[in-house]
Amino acid sequence: MQVLATAPDDAERLSELEPPAEVTGATRFRVLLVAALFPLLTGYTLATGALAAVVGLAPESGFTVSGALRAGGPAWLATQQVPLNLGGHPLSVLPLLPTFVLLLLVAKLASRAARRLGYTDPAQAIGVIGVIAAAHAFAGVTVAVLCSGTGVDVEPLTAFLLPGVLSGAAATAGVLGRCGLPEPLKQYVDPLALTGLRAGVLGVAALLVAGGLVTLLGFALSVPETLRLFDAESAGSGAGMLLLSAVYLPNAVVAGLSFAAGPGFSIGAVDVTPFAFDGGPVPALPILAALPEQHEVWWPALLVLPALAGALCGWGLRRCDPDPLVRVRAAAIAGAAAGFGCVLLGTFAGGRFGDGVFDPVTVPIALFSLAGSCWVALPAALVAWLTGSTAPVVPVPVEPVEVDSEAPTVVFDAIQDEDARDTEVFDAIEGESEDEFDYEEEDPGEEPDELDELPVIEGETEEADAPAEPGPGASEEPGQRD
Repeated sequence: MQVLATAPDDAERLSELEPPAEVTGATRFRVLLVAALFPLLTGYTLATGALAAVVGLAPESGFTVSGALRAGGPAWLATQQVPLNLGGHPLSVLPLLPTFVLLLLVAKLASRAARRLGYTDPAQAIGVIGVIAAAHAFAGVTVAVLCSGTGVDVEPLTAFLLPGVLSGAAATAGVLGRCGLPEPLKQYVDPLALTGLRAGVLGVAALLVAGGLVTLLGFALSVPETLRLFDAESAGSGAGMLLLSAVYLPNAVVAGLSFAAGPGFSIGAVDVTPFAFDGGPVPALPILAALPEQHEVWWPALLVLPALAGALCGWGLRRCDPDPLVRVRAAAIAGAAAGFGCVLLGTFAGGRFGDGVFDPVTVPIALFSLAGSCWVALPAALVAWLTGSTAPVVPVPVEPVEVDSEAPTVVFDAIQDEDARDTEVFDAIEGESEDEFDYEEEDPGEEPDELDELPVIEGETEEADAPAEPGPGASEEPGQRD
């Protein structure tokens, strides 16, 4: 119940802190223009700069500024996960790090645009999402058309759809925190489903941490090989390989996660799983130095890492409901969400790598999704069941009331008795009021008490002005007075 109330309360809190002023058409146009174009310009600048750094630092590369600017468009498409064709050689193993950075930037700018425009209703935020997605889709298809006739071939439809969908999803996530879910959607979304989805996001993050630990362990066990690959002929080549390895680091983390979860990964003829290993040639890149050279018997012990990720997810669900079965259902929803996240990660982490011995780079998506879902759902359900309240929710029994023919009469008599008691209370109150009024009235036969002497004194002052009556023994004739 509290899940649905979180987003609207946050929206109301933000609107109260910053009450929106009247937004003019020029202000709305400027805010939407910044939200749409700033991520595009930032992405193009970063892609062009990274490409220029990698190519320019390499010895005898023939680097030119105009060439770097022309190559910035396809490089930006690579940050949007659009597959490229370089001189007839397909390339779809694209770096995930710039993609994550740009999507976070889009989400932040969309949230800021909604705040500056004073949007608190999800229906109002559709304009922000639409403008950002349309700008990225239009930019993608424009770059694809401009690349025709050069050494880089791009499918226009893919260049239109992928940037638009990714940026639209990021913008939706950005405005969702401020505006909340639409009202029609709230009526049909189960609060427990939202709780499970949030737990699934936490589970995916925990799985990525597990993959990062596996990758870090691989680098730690192959330090000499890593140093040998970085020992290039020039400092420029070493710096270029370092930058290339950095942008592909999230891809290596996803491969490490797939290895720890069980399905493993493959690069050309090389196939690595916790239970088997098939060696072969790999590119001489520092990021691939973490690959093992032979199978080790302790590799299956790494399966405990995704199990711990699922247990962490279940720990977060231990208080979502007092009923254990409801908590298990939330864990199942979290597992489904984690499986979908593994599908996305596995899809974008692998792909074609030319058409040589290193092609393709694959993560078995079906097995990876199934393994990720199970590693989250099963431990989460077990932990949520055991650590939460184990007592089932028992409804309070309600005794059935037998209705007979005398029931209306009994109810009517009870109402009459209640009215009689109310009448007695009111009569008692009226009696007390009459006694008070009787106390204030004076009896003419009673002598005035001390409190009534003040009017008598005033009467005596009035009698002082009148002639005094003669006392006993005094002469009634005035002439006899001395």
